[in-house]
Amino acid sequence: CQLPGDQQDALENYVEFKTAISETDNQRVKFKKFKSRNIWAHCAPIGIDTVYIGHRTEEGDLKEIQKFTMKDLEKVGTNEWQPECMLSFLKELLCWVQDKTCNGMTYNLTYDGQVFNDPVRLVPEEQDDLVRIVKASFPEE
Repeated sequence: CQLPGDQQDALENYVEFKTAISETDNQRVKFKKFKSRNIWAHCAPIGIDTVYIGHRTEEGDLKEIQKFTMKDLEKVGTNEWQPECMLSFLKELLCWVQDKTCNGMTYNLTYDGQVFNDPVRLVPEEQDDLVRIVKASFPEE
């Protein structure tokens, strides 16, 4: 979403909107460990610095909206993830994708950071998911 009144079509004029369930201690821990990292990885590398997170109930009722900068998310994730490691991972992932793909084809890429033995799957879009799944393994840091 572009901020109102901005003249230029530059990424620093955009914000991201996300939702999170954070009613229980377990959900708050997951936000700190995983959601903050995923939001940062989605926004920071392309230059989006502001995200608004709507905290909601499991029923979908909005409880509050919080504004975070990428620096704020880095503080939330302190001792859980590091921006430098995330950038290194994203660079390695993009190089791997470039190596495994062909020009002119469309692929579905999925990543599940909570799965440690097979977190990345790359599937050509026109093929069935069960036929030709390319798996990736990344060394632990």
